[in-house]
Amino acid sequence: MNARRFVPAVVAALALLGLSSWSPPAPAAPAVTMTQPDLHFHFVAPDRFERIDPPNPGGLFGFKSTLADASTMIVSIDPMGGTIDRHRATASELVPSRFGFPAGTPIALEEATWRSFVLDAMRVELATEGQTLLVFVVQVPLSPEAVQVTVAASPAHEKEAREVLRSVVTSIDGKTDWLTDSERSYKLGVSLGSALGIIIGLTLYFRTQKRRSASMGARIRSELATAESLTLPELVAKVGLRDGFLSRGKVMNVVNPMVAAGELLQEEPPGTTMKTRLSVLRFRLLRTGGDSSSISS
Repeated sequence: MNARRFVPAVVAALALLGLSSWSPPAPAAPAVTMTQPDLHFHFVAPDRFERIDPPNPGGLFGFKSTLADASTMIVSIDPMGGTIDRHRATASELVPSRFGFPAGTPIALEEATWRSFVLDAMRVELATEGQTLLVFVVQVPLSPEAVQVTVAASPAHEKEAREVLRSVVTSIDGKTDWLTDSERSYKLGVSLGSALGIIIGLTLYFRTQKRRSASMGARIRSELATAESLTLPELVAKVGLRDGFLSRGKVMNVVNPMVAAGELLQEEPPGTTMKTRLSVLRFRLLRTGGDSSSISS
């Protein structure tokens, strides 16, 4: 079964992208080899990423990393439903409407290397709900079933996204079964109709994250309304999370836009360092006529 579906798994608004407050980088983690027993391949999980449920229905793997600026990068690995041939896409075939994208969506055709093969790669910029999401897609010709690797991030992190894509793709190890020359008559548009499935899957994933952020924002407002101020660890506990780096990152992703909008005041005690910042940051709900001065180190 030839199942090439050059699918840019692009999503709607990513609430965690583009937020600007500092957050320390995740601690280095040893390389972990992941195995997919049904499709008989393995790969090295991206460094400094946490594993999440696959964003797409029927997906194989999902990973998420909170970056230094508190924005998010997502890696998704999805099955293609069959093998793919060596047909190389052309720029003229990359018409946004064929992928379910709005007219004018920038889609660029690039190359990626896997073993001795040169693979097609796609770079897509999707403007959605006032933000731009940058997505890279590569399909790896495994047998009995090819897989698609998708990396989504803020455009500000294009360099990091490219490196994550390269590291994941080149680490994939499994059987391949390229089609013979006589079988290479397949055309790109044959199964593009299936593209929307993966797109919808990631869209629903990020919309769920956005709803969770909105719910957490309401909880934060409620807690700060009954307290003079709360530290970041205290806020983490108040919203029902277990204190730790990832939980603090999740709360920061919610409070950053609230601070930017003038809804919250963020205070840093004198002597605050990068090492201690996330432990001592304090937030206060701004009230009419209240003091809006900020304490800085």
